[in-house]
Amino acid sequence: MKVKLCLATLLVGLISGPEALLANDPTRPDVIAPTVAKPNQVRALKLTMIQSSDRGRRAVINGRSYTKGERVGGYQIKAIGTSDVVLQNNKGTVRLSLITKGALRKK
Repeated sequence: MKVKLCLATLLVGLISGPEALLANDPTRPDVIAPTVAKPNQVRALKLTMIQSSDRGRRAVINGRSYTKGERVGGYQIKAIGTSDVVLQNNKGTVRLSLITKGALRKK
């Protein structure tokens, strides 16, 4: 019975593609968005880590490490806090946070 169940699961996986097998895997790493995100697509910017050292803080956004003043996805990094990053462009200010998903636009 167990062999039939394993074979059936394998067959379904082969038919539906590898994406179906990995879709609900909680250990699967996030897909990294393109390094240069379009400015109007703030949600494409994902803050995954903030590193602190004696030389200051670095923010890891979309898999790349940035410092204050650098540009990412049409925004300039204005501040790097302990749990968030403030970005700014000519349309306004955006905060990426480690705590909440996505980006929150300041008004």
